[in-house]
Amino acid sequence: MQINVQDAGRRCRGKMVGETTTFLGVAGIAGLIDRVLEACVADSRSYMLKEKTAILPLAVKLLRDRDWAAIDVAIRHIDDPLFGKNGEKRYAALRRQIAREAQASKVITH
Repeated sequence: MQINVQDAGRRCRGKMVGETTTFLGVAGIAGLIDRVLEACVADSRSYMLKEKTAILPLAVKLLRDRDWAAIDVAIRHIDDPLFGKNGEKRYAALRRQIAREAQASKVITH
């Protein structure tokens, strides 16, 4: 069965999760989630490549030392959402939810 990954992502964020689970079954949902995650990773890699090959070289060419200094001052207070000092707290609830769902899926499949 062909599944549009972008469509699947929208469905999973919306009310169709229960209907999709019934239609595809647990194994189908796992495959669907894998496809959605793969699409997200591909999008992120594509964006990072664009930054590395187009945006940052252009910034290096156009911005002067005073521009970089102003940028540094403007973003210095922004904490890295994943690796910064508050990253652990911020993602703790998400990690717990993933662990609960992984445990629940083990119960369903066994």
